[in-house]
Amino acid sequence: MLLKHLDPFSGAKKRHIFFGLMRVFRREYTILAVMIVIQVVSSFASPVGILRLLKSTLRSIIILPRLTELP
Repeated sequence: MLLKHLDPFSGAKKRHIFFGLMRVFRREYTILAVMIVIQVVSSFASPVGILRLLKSTLRSIIILPRLTELP
């Protein structure tokens, strides 16, 4: 299957080798791209979660003492 898309003597179209490799390894490149996107999104999720946790903690520390002072 590999030679069918890459070797011009086996009937492959005359094109750059990159496009032949992309055609052969299409599934692997797609999975790799999806995994990279998931890794990038998850690397942003951790700092955002920590920021929201800190904001929530600060709100509870700052707001709750004020609420207890009200009559």
